[in-house]
Amino acid sequence: MLKMLIKRLATLMIFTALLAVGAAEEVFASGSEESGGLLDGVSAESVCVRELGTGQNVCERAADKTVSMGHFAKLMTALICAEEIEGGKVTLSEEIAASSYANSMPAPQIWLMPGERVTVEELLKSIIMGNANDACAALAERLSGSAEAHVFRMNERAAALGMSRTHFEDCMGLDERSVTTAADLCLLSEEVLKHDILGGYFTAWQERVRNGETELVNTNRLVRDYKGACGLKFFAAGGKCNIIGAVRRRDMIVCAVIVGSESRERIFSEAEGVFDGVFEKYSVFSPEISEELTADIPVEHGRVAAVRVRAENDRGVLLGRGTASRAQFKAEISERVTAPIAEGDVLGRVVYTLDDTEIMEIHICAAEPIGRMDMRYGIYRALCNLCRF
Repeated sequence: MLKMLIKRLATLMIFTALLAVGAAEEVFASGSEESGGLLDGVSAESVCVRELGTGQNVCERAADKTVSMGHFAKLMTALICAEEIEGGKVTLSEEIAASSYANSMPAPQIWLMPGERVTVEELLKSIIMGNANDACAALAERLSGSAEAHVFRMNERAAALGMSRTHFEDCMGLDERSVTTAADLCLLSEEVLKHDILGGYFTAWQERVRNGETELVNTNRLVRDYKGACGLKFFAAGGKCNIIGAVRRRDMIVCAVIVGSESRERIFSEAEGVFDGVFEKYSVFSPEISEELTADIPVEHGRVAAVRVRAENDRGVLLGRGTASRAQFKAEISERVTAPIAEGDVLGRVVYTLDDTEIMEIHICAAEPIGRMDMRYGIYRALCNLCRF
């Protein structure tokens, strides 16, 4: 009897252990599926990987965790400068006299002396490629009148971009109170990459400034070693390495923010592994709408007989590679509409599904305003038609 009881207890213990192992495997599998396995082996504490064309997050880990800003802060100054240049308020060739404040900044720097004149282009190169604090301070003073005013402006711009967990305390990222998140940095990177004027500085490997006296070497090794890399910034601080990488391939642009990795070598290897996985597993589905679905729609009681329409779909959708061929669509478009019609009014939609799951909705909108026909306008049109004879 005792032996039988011991056997049953042993069996129960083994069964319980197996259940525990199974549960652990299920949890691990669930965690891997959440990132599609793309973050397996990535040591960083905070990660956000986003396809910028669609605005979709591919995978993430603690993407909303507040982290130190560091040199990533300089991307905001680069963005504001690009916007000022494109708005005609600043030129790349404009010379700026370095202030004592800029001269007082700690390394990394390009060793600006008080009163020394450097161009806006040199300052942009220095903050993008070399993370130079003195160059950032000098550019901030030119863009906003003072460093304090520039910090206020940086926070305003961050709020406008939806960077709700970001705060700038200084323009260089030196103050520990300058914080952000990996998700917010994806938003900033997306906006920065819209400005082609900055592209050459992100991808340049070596440059010289200050009449050739100071050499800049890009700290982001991806732009030299990884196909399609187009930015953005790398730095190490507090024993941890941090990178924002962006890669353009096919019809995709993927941004990976990796914060708090263990070493320089590891973070570049991790970033390349993430990018390899994304481009291997995903593609952008951006269907073309047939002319039949964008044909003019007859208008009742309108000043014209039909209204021109357009398909509004600014972004595609990210799908697993090879699955787009299974996508199906259903069109729901008005056969006839009644005036008045405002430009942009939604007159129909095209819904795409994949395996019975809706993946995209495209609006068919009025491409022009159509006024309502009234008696006065009707008489005017009749007279015009008579005059043609």
